[in-house]
Amino acid sequence: MKKWMYVATAVVLCGTILCSSKKESKSAQSYTTSTEVLQGSWNIISVDGKKIVSEEPTFLAFDLKEKRIHGNNGCNIINGELIVGDDGSFRLDKVISTMRACMGENPERQIMEALNNTTSFKIESDKFLKLYNANKKEVITLKRQPFSELEGTWDVTLINEKPLTDDQKPFITFNTKDRKITGNAGCNRMNGQITTDNANEYFLSLGQIATTRMACPGNTEPTFLKALENVKAFKLLPEKNGKKYAGLCDSEGKIIITLEKRNDR
Repeated sequence: MKKWMYVATAVVLCGTILCSSKKESKSAQSYTTSTEVLQGSWNIISVDGKKIVSEEPTFLAFDLKEKRIHGNNGCNIINGELIVGDDGSFRLDKVISTMRACMGENPERQIMEALNNTTSFKIESDKFLKLYNANKKEVITLKRQPFSELEGTWDVTLINEKPLTDDQKPFITFNTKDRKITGNAGCNRMNGQITTDNANEYFLSLGQIATTRMACPGNTEPTFLKALENVKAFKLLPEKNGKKYAGLCDSEGKIIITLEKRNDR
């Protein structure tokens, strides 16, 4: 009974997060220049004070362990070095991109120029990242991606609000860096592509899903794969008994797949 009550609450929350946003008062804002909070992915929302207009998601991800950055400038893939000094100094170095020719409006040139001129940063309310050049001018504003919280492996606990009825145990591994998923659909191995949207930080679509082709009994796998095709958003659910949960939602904001994160080993 408790599990069903939990799921019903999650459905309401998922719909709410897609349709509304919560404004923060300026008095509640806080700032930090600690490099530890850079870890993860951030949407690029403006360059030189101008809002980003791009057909492809523009984002930047920081890997503090490898001291690298990667992302997308609206057209091409970005890679570069992250240099952090013992004195707290910070800069991006050797920032380059692939060279795919792109049509239409995109902010590629402005983003690359700004990144290569970045020498310092400030994080506001643990949500907004601002990059500055040597003249202390703000050159890029980014917003933390909740999507990066999906990184890792999650076990499927419910499909369409119903518990699994056979021995098949689907799971999904999210690779937020490369925008890919791998895992098991219950019987066959699977992989696919992830699509996000700068305009809606909770938008999530899973496409080009392919599986191995072993014949399998039961209905769990086809039901799960059908649900994956309908995913249009995600929601991070409250922790319960020390475990993390997430919901994958359809276009109406209803949770159609409930996930429980595996403990890191």
